[in-house]
Amino acid sequence: MGDIIPILNDGIIAEYEDVLKRPKFRFDKRAVQVFMDDLKRRAVYADVGMIDDEVPDPKDVVFYAVLMEKRREEDAYLVTGNLKHFPMRTYIVTPREMLDILGEY
Repeated sequence: MGDIIPILNDGIIAEYEDVLKRPKFRFDKRAVQVFMDDLKRRAVYADVGMIDDEVPDPKDVVFYAVLMEKRREEDAYLVTGNLKHFPMRTYIVTPREMLDILGEY
């Protein structure tokens, strides 16, 4: 099995940092910073490409657009617990489905 490589851009990083710093999660600020620093080091970066599909939540467009841009070069997946927020595509999967896909390698 190969490495899982996150695909990021500035918009996605900002969203992750915003979510992880929400008081309801009670994550330690230092732990969030360490996690984000490590995530950024492991990631590849992609620009936001043009998309033809409709994405119901405007805040999710960046995730879909980065995915579609990266898919121009190689296989990539969007892993989400909110499938209804994205067009139905075989490369938009739940965490469970991603684990099943990884198990095939």
